[in-house]
Amino acid sequence: MVGPHVASYALPFEQGDTPPTGAWSTSIDEAIRATKAAFPGGHIVASMDKKSFRGWQRQAVRDHLELRGIPLLTTKGIEALLEHA
Repeated sequence: MVGPHVASYALPFEQGDTPPTGAWSTSIDEAIRATKAAFPGGHIVASMDKKSFRGWQRQAVRDHLELRGIPLLTTKGIEALLEHA
């Protein structure tokens, strides 16, 4: 699997940004757009390093991805997806 990475420390993420706004929203949407362009017809999923985000940040990103129809999978979820590929 290949795809863009967005570092939690690289962009400001203020509490109350639910879903994420500004630079975070733009970065997530651009990562989705670029992945769709690079892998037309591919199954796009997201993963998150839980230790890199506070709980409210994880929820905000999860909500943002859900609105765009992108599932946020755990490592086990990704492994299961790969087993059935």
